Amino acid sequence: LDGSWDVSEGQIYKEFNREIHVLQEGTAVGDSWERVRVIDHGYTNPTCCLFIAVDHDGRLVIYKEHYQRQLTVKENAAIIQEMEPDFDGITLADPSMFNQTRENFGRPWSIADEYREHGIVCISPYSQDGHLKEGLGINLVKQRLKEKSLLIHPGCRNTIDEILKFRWRDMRMNARDANAPEVPVDVDNHAMDCLRYATVWRPPGSAPPRVKAPTDSLRYWIDKRKKGL
Repeated sequence: LDGSWDVSEGQIYKEFNREIHVLQEGTAVGDSWERVRVIDHGYTNPTCCLFIAVDHDGRLVIYKEHYQRQLTVKENAAIIQEMEPDFDGITLADPSMFNQTRENFGRPWSIADEYREHGIVCISPYSQDGHLKEGLGINLVKQRLKEKSLLIHPGCRNTIDEILKFRWRDMRMNARDANAPEVPVDVDNHAMDCLRYATVWRPPGSAPPRVKAPTDSLRYWIDKRKKGL
């Protein structure tokens, strides 16, 4: 379409443009920017973890990704922590990871519980009823793309690949389906789920994060005391 091989029929994020949304190689992420990790766990399907920074203008910058199949929670947790040992932000996780479908010493147990056991404390970006929120999240991502407030490091190849392949499911148009909502194809969408959760957590137009105080400043120690640290 219009001479671009990045645009295809049914593509969800048609607003995505490599020249606009992919950072130049070597672009640095500010030390004072707010950080968040987002995890979508899988085994047969890949586990994806996106490392995202929020700059002082409120833009989301995806600067690092972990994307690998057939690893246990313990193995994924070790890799994620090794990728950024000094990470000091929050970790969001797919709401399904909090379903207590496992058992540990007779107690209900979830994937999120297991990540916590291996050093990564996760929180849910919203309620368990993800079906009601999927369309909202997609629209928020589209809005950020339009506003040029979502940027991706070129090293995050799987994220870029998914954003190009993410597409609507083909709908049979009959009387019963005429008012059915559009639904994405549920394949190769693990980074897209992480991106959606991050955008629900930090929607377009939300207040930019507060600049971190230097560690040798009075405000740093006052903030630290307020947090009880």
